[in-house]
Amino acid sequence: MDYILSIVILAGINMIAVLGLSIFTGFTGLFSLGHAAFVAVGAYTSAILTYYYYVDYYLALAAGAAAAGIVSLIIGVPTLRAKLRSDYFAIAVLGFGEALRVLLENLEITNGARGLPGIDNFTTLPIVFLCLAGGIFVARNFLRSRWGAACIAIREDPIAA
Repeated sequence: MDYILSIVILAGINMIAVLGLSIFTGFTGLFSLGHAAFVAVGAYTSAILTYYYYVDYYLALAAGAAAAGIVSLIIGVPTLRAKLRSDYFAIAVLGFGEALRVLLENLEITNGARGLPGIDNFTTLPIVFLCLAGGIFVARNFLRSRWGAACIAIREDPIAA
């Protein structure tokens, strides 16, 4: 039963990641090859805060989400303001993802390719379910807002948007 539960939890975590990718790719029409890098930023931020600094799990979870959001703004704003076509945007974000992968594999704080062993499993199914439900709620409201309409306009006619 523990194995099945861990698979369901992992599937829920991946659903949260795919929700973000779906909003971006599906509604802007831009292809993002670096989405996993933003997930990695959030995951490593949470893991490092709990592993080395003994920060509360929920606070580390919020800090990981905030770090991923800040990094995505740092990368997204210049690439989108430059009005890169979808091909060039995908290559720019892929370059960021690869640079981040190399950085994470060589930083001492991330323990390189060995990762961070012995992290306690705090994630439970209710936490994943609440995060997924919250993500769906935020995504639906975002798509109904003027920002969501702007994303759809980018997909339909990038030059006019």
